[in-house]
Amino acid sequence: FESGQFEACVDEAIQTGLALLRERSDGEIPTDFLLELEVVRTIVLASFIPAHETVAETLTVDSEFDIMAWVAGNYADRLSDFRLDEPQAFALKIRGIDAYKELWERDEPVNEKYQRAFAVITSANRRRAISSVSPATAKAPLYGASYGFRQDSQVEKPDLTAADGK
Repeated sequence: FESGQFEACVDEAIQTGLALLRERSDGEIPTDFLLELEVVRTIVLASFIPAHETVAETLTVDSEFDIMAWVAGNYADRLSDFRLDEPQAFALKIRGIDAYKELWERDEPVNEKYQRAFAVITSANRRRAISSVSPATAKAPLYGASYGFRQDSQVEKPDLTAADGK
């Protein structure tokens, strides 16, 4: 994360998966699948929240698929089933931005920032959440047991949370 290799790791995982798919499908990969994969790649890359540098709270992404409907269906159907005639925007938003702002402002080595982020911020909040661009549109349901942040007393490594209770 801290060396900027996240995109390369994502791309390597994609290429490995595509190689396996080619082996199992006589070298054929459906065009629809490649389009779906590109959208998912965009979401994965844009969802990453670095612990060591300030980023925007919300990113807007255009897609030729109805991402909000796909999420509302708990990703059960193929993304291609949600193809649109015109591209539609959706948002990727950091939930709990204040915790990230405190983290970004800390004067400590990058490695310690990532350790602190993994100790204090729950897994549901370590990535941007897919949401609607329009406030009038219902938000995608949030999945997972926790939408918040761990309290200092819940953190197993107290040395990571000892600085003025932040």
